[in-house]
Amino acid sequence: MRRTIFLSFFSSLLAWCSVLPANAQTLAAEVLLREAAGKGEIPLIRRLLEEGVRPDATEPSAATALIAAAYRNQTEAARALIEAGADVNRQDSSGQSAFLIAVSNANIDLVKLALRRGANLDSRDGGNASALIRAARHGHGAVILELLRGGAELNQVTRAGRTALIETIVMGDGEKRHADTVRFLVKAGADLSIRDHAGLSALQHALQREFREIAAILINAGGR
Repeated sequence: MRRTIFLSFFSSLLAWCSVLPANAQTLAAEVLLREAAGKGEIPLIRRLLEEGVRPDATEPSAATALIAAAYRNQTEAARALIEAGADVNRQDSSGQSAFLIAVSNANIDLVKLALRRGANLDSRDGGNASALIRAARHGHGAVILELLRGGAELNQVTRAGRTALIETIVMGDGEKRHADTVRFLVKAGADLSIRDHAGLSALQHALQREFREIAAILINAGGR
């Protein structure tokens, strides 16, 4: 029922848009596309795209319909927009792209789709965090695996000199998810000798935070 009401409402808005001046019609249709993307309304998205609405049209914050879909985990809406040419690397004013958002949300299907469509593994958000660093912060092991398969550099660093391994410890809670991520990164070949700009290694960060399981993993792997 709610979906029917939504579609009826937006159909009315589309009809209203048709009586506006050309520039206003375009802007109104772009707003509708972003709203539809955030709600996962595939038929409406396709209709708007067929009518010529640009898939990468932005709002004042530079957010696109694809970014709106990514924020709300509307994977099929994102797929429709990407197939229509939406850029998975396009960033809004805060440095967020659909690809980076999907990484943070652990939306593995959208991450895989973005990688197939040319996701930039070197892109950084407003805080200088790459996709791999973001995945490590959240302890998203499955996402890290996909990123490494896609060619992500395992020992890349942030402006603070932190690798994905160090970020997992510094930004994590030391519990199972982050411990498993540390274990995975170590097995993947993460360089345990790298120190951040504060002069601290992954093991030293783990010891400072009293993350005993993580410290044990690093010690057993030869960390110092």
